[in-house]
Amino acid sequence: MNEKTLKGIIRFFAVILPSESINEEVRSAIARFSEYQSGSVASEKYLTILEAELSQPYLHEDFFKESTLMTIKEKFSSKERLMIIALLAEILLVKANAGDHHLEIYYEVCQSLDIPLEAAEVMKRFSIASNYLEMPKENIMVIHEEGAEQGYRFWAFRKVREHICVLRVPVLGGLFVKQLGQGKLYLDNKPVPANEVIPLHKGGFLRLEGSDDMYYTDLVWHFFNQQTEDAFLFEVNHVDYAFPNGHLGLNDIHFTEKHSSLVGIMGLSGAGKTTLVNVLNGNSKPLANAAHPEGGTIKINGVDIHQDPESVKGVIGYVPQEDALIEKLTVSENLTFSAKLSLSHLSESEIQSLVHDKLQELSLLEIADLQVGNPLEGGISGGQRKRLNIAMELLREPSVLFVDEPTSGLSSRDSDRIMRILRELSQAGKLVFVVIHQPSSEIFKSFDRILILDRGGCQIYHGQPILAVQRIKKYHTDRSGAVCVQCGNVDVEHLFEEIDKQKLVVGENGRPEYARETEPMDWKRSFSPFNFLLEDQIADKIKASSAKPKINLNVPSKLKQARIYLKRDVLSKFRNKQYLLITLLQAPVLAFALAMVVRYAPEGQSYSFGENINIPSYLFMSVFVALFMGLVQSGEEIFKDRPVLKREAFLNLNRSAYLSSKILLLFLVSFVQSMFFVTVSIMVLEIPISNAFFWLIIFSITCLANVLGLIISTLFNSVVNIYISIPILIIPQLLLSGVVVDFNEVNPVLSNQNAVPMVGEIMPSRWAFEGVMVGTFLYNEYEEQVYDFEQKNAEAEYYQLYYTQELNDILRKSYVLQGEVREKAAKVLAIEIKYLSSVFEGLPEELLQKVLNKEDLVLAEFEMVEGYIDGVRSYYANVQKEALKAQKLYLEHMTLGKGDRNLFEAYKKQYYNATLARYVKATSSIARIVETESGLVQKINPIFMTPRPFGVLGFRSIMYVPKKYFMGFYIPTPLFNTLFLWVITLLLIGVLYTDVLNRLVSRIRTKFH
Repeated sequence: MNEKTLKGIIRFFAVILPSESINEEVRSAIARFSEYQSGSVASEKYLTILEAELSQPYLHEDFFKESTLMTIKEKFSSKERLMIIALLAEILLVKANAGDHHLEIYYEVCQSLDIPLEAAEVMKRFSIASNYLEMPKENIMVIHEEGAEQGYRFWAFRKVREHICVLRVPVLGGLFVKQLGQGKLYLDNKPVPANEVIPLHKGGFLRLEGSDDMYYTDLVWHFFNQQTEDAFLFEVNHVDYAFPNGHLGLNDIHFTEKHSSLVGIMGLSGAGKTTLVNVLNGNSKPLANAAHPEGGTIKINGVDIHQDPESVKGVIGYVPQEDALIEKLTVSENLTFSAKLSLSHLSESEIQSLVHDKLQELSLLEIADLQVGNPLEGGISGGQRKRLNIAMELLREPSVLFVDEPTSGLSSRDSDRIMRILRELSQAGKLVFVVIHQPSSEIFKSFDRILILDRGGCQIYHGQPILAVQRIKKYHTDRSGAVCVQCGNVDVEHLFEEIDKQKLVVGENGRPEYARETEPMDWKRSFSPFNFLLEDQIADKIKASSAKPKINLNVPSKLKQARIYLKRDVLSKFRNKQYLLITLLQAPVLAFALAMVVRYAPEGQSYSFGENINIPSYLFMSVFVALFMGLVQSGEEIFKDRPVLKREAFLNLNRSAYLSSKILLLFLVSFVQSMFFVTVSIMVLEIPISNAFFWLIIFSITCLANVLGLIISTLFNSVVNIYISIPILIIPQLLLSGVVVDFNEVNPVLSNQNAVPMVGEIMPSRWAFEGVMVGTFLYNEYEEQVYDFEQKNAEAEYYQLYYTQELNDILRKSYVLQGEVREKAAKVLAIEIKYLSSVFEGLPEELLQKVLNKEDLVLAEFEMVEGYIDGVRSYYANVQKEALKAQKLYLEHMTLGKGDRNLFEAYKKQYYNATLARYVKATSSIARIVETESGLVQKINPIFMTPRPFGVLGFRSIMYVPKKYFMGFYIPTPLFNTLFLWVITLLLIGVLYTDVLNRLVSRIRTKFH
């Protein structure tokens, strides 16, 4: 206490105590109290202050008493007021001269200072008792080597032969000590008079002459842990850990802890505190070493958490340093969803009741309906966020809780509140590990034990906080106390300065340089005997058990998990107005903007779909808009959930349920976006609305991009990397979609004249673009009427003008030429004659087999084969004649029906786009037919051709064919391509669910390092 506070207390006693009650014993008690609280030896000074106050003429006037009481009530904390009441009880009821109204004064002052009646009564009984049996047994603990009477809390401490009683004041919670006997008791090395009530403080320690030290944290532990049924040991045995680059992160970590303990993990920056937590909580596996080929062990009541994780699932909880909250949900909703995912056995009303209780317990009830928000844009405060993170873990009451940097970035008030919550958890039977960098003196002293890591993950200390300071100072021959005598504070920063103390040495090059005065291993050796002794003491305090710690975890079924995840995600997204606005407007705005740019019409003419030369370009852009929308929509989805997933990993939830909910929601969003995009496109560009495949393919490619985005969301560790990767995924698809680079003109190493090159086949954009182009050309009112005779005409034209002529040239080469050229020609001839013979008869069987076997032909045979080919040409001449006749009749019918040729042309332009037709007919291609080792390949009019089976499954072909062959069936290209996109999507979903890419990248990264 500072001097101003002490003067206020001395004045209080001068005013309150009746003058006739004050004797030398009272004066001495007030002086000793002042000395103790100030940390100085100046009893004469405080007696002088007391006498000066007692001499004031207005001392006992009522208004002055009331004013003094009001000042104490308003300016002093509950802790300070409780110490005043303890001294008041000691003085009035024990030390003062006898008086009639002392008890009445005592209760009156307690009431004025807002001291609950129960607390006042307990303090009175504790002060006046001369035997512990006269004390309120539910509020005290007796320390004695032989224990205490049945029904009393006790701590059987060796060599304590006097009864030392510890009182915990109900409601207010302060601790006080009183020695019953004549032994010499010391509190922080200061003598304590026998039978006097002295307040205990965090970080303090008692010692009866001849006994060992009794630390504050041990007093608290024994007070709250009498005959607990949930006792357990947490044993860490020789644990090492190495990073992927081979650097050692942890070096021989070895300690034992028990339930009902608050343990601080401290160390220099980069010493491995967070690494240690990740190993202790099961996130990372210990490294195998010579002493332990399978790695060190971490056991809870004998159960290895790494070898048998199922047995301890739900036992461990983790509150990471970063927020694990859903920003757009309210405080209450965050807790509710967490409860539903971990306590499925509770009903809705029970969950709401539990959430309400936790909010109230952690002083969050008044902000229950506030959105969490994020620290940069407002929302709840930092302290409230930390408490909410802790509350989400406390719902299921894990036996072991790890909290990473809970006070980081918080005010001292919020830090104290957080630590008070964690202290209460430990008193409720939990083992709480707290990673903390530079705690305040009060927080430092509040730990039961601390574990200090030095550089290289070397454990140098595990034990009482104050003892650490004492031993480190003693190591450096500093004999000063661990705690400041005047203020009672511990300089924690100085502790680490001592550990990392530098000295000037001469380096190898002869120049002076700084080096550590005490290396980590030297510290470790210095503390090792004490550390092992402490482990034995901890293990002795509770009986080791093979029983599993209490598990309060009941996760829902996979389907129910998926529903909860989906509901949480939907609610979060609907609360995000900016997200909703962008998501709903993105597709129609892009569709409208792009459509207006490409809405071309010849100068002086009105717009028509048929004359818009930009339709193929728009369809091409549509595919990439869909890809872009899908990737952007999902690119951050899993990445932004990582803190939440890290916390929920301790719930043993099903990853597939989480991914399924993400995929379903993204597909629903893509459904809406693709509908908006296609609807606006159709309206602005007047695309034939009967082309349902336009929407279906845009939706399909968007869904594929959604899954691809989820995969990259799992691979990268920053948002920047995610968005940098999107162009890497899109640009190859842009080049290899069949538009920017003609598949007939790619690098010869990659090209394939029989079908789209393999580099193109693996591009989803190629399948989507082909499907949209073919569907737009085929599926409209006009083309459905004319396609049949157009197809026959195109096919007949190809066979007449190109195919039979090329085949005759090949026949001549095989007949006239010799050597390699002849063999190549004979091979192609055999392939094509085999194909023709399956359709057209005419070749004798003997001659057919001779051609198929690539044997030499005599002139008569050559002429027979030539005649056979001419017969095929004649057949197709007749086919073309019939097709042209049908086409003419159709035109006459339509012209007559419309009443005017111009009206028919206008009707045609609503559905038939000439530029699109040039693409799918490939009329601009120089090569109309190509000879390959696999036969003759048609390049002209692919939209009218029937592709031959190619490859194992037979579906590969050149671009823009109207149908694809697959396992004996022909499937319309738009339908086949849509199904193919979904096959790719399902494969990507498999990659996402198995996390195979993430594991592969991790292995490559490890190997690279």
